[in-house]
Amino acid sequence: MNVSISEGQELVQKAKRELKKADEAMAEVKKIGRGVLGAVEATAAPFIVGAFEGRLDSDGRGHIHLGGVPVMLGAGGVLLATGLIPAVGEAGEHFADAAKGCFGSFGGDLGRELGLKWRLHAGYEIQPGALSQAEIDEIKAAVRAKNANAVFKALPGKDAQARVGAGSGGQVEEQMLADLVKRGAAASPA
Repeated sequence: MNVSISEGQELVQKAKRELKKADEAMAEVKKIGRGVLGAVEATAAPFIVGAFEGRLDSDGRGHIHLGGVPVMLGAGGVLLATGLIPAVGEAGEHFADAAKGCFGSFGGDLGRELGLKWRLHAGYEIQPGALSQAEIDEIKAAVRAKNANAVFKALPGKDAQARVGAGSGGQVEEQMLADLVKRGAAASPA
């Protein structure tokens, strides 16, 4: 097969174009792979920390504090700080992804707890055990400060699980509320 110089140059240019396309395709595959890996890391880190929190369970709701700092938040901070160490190099991205997952998990828990407090404060029902007894007592006091006639009552929930809420009638003993909250700590969320 005889190839002229111009045909050879054209073949070389064509090969370069094809190599460039292949490089661009590989870069896109790497980008997708990095995104998937980042999502796995952001899920795995809070899953592992959460599993240990649930197992050690210091407050009846699966949260552990060390030195007053929630473990999930602390784990995120440690992971992020580790990722910022220059010696870690490119692995810093992986630590940062894991930290983002821990921060996101902590933020979701904090938001859920705020929403439950807000809901109970507004007089709506919540699943017993969703908040600690101290938190419920604090909210009850705040509700009573605004409305001296507020009465906390047990409300039937789906699947015959009791719920706790604030209402204007059907008085129920305070001890019954406390018993429901204690039993509800073991109940599954609605």
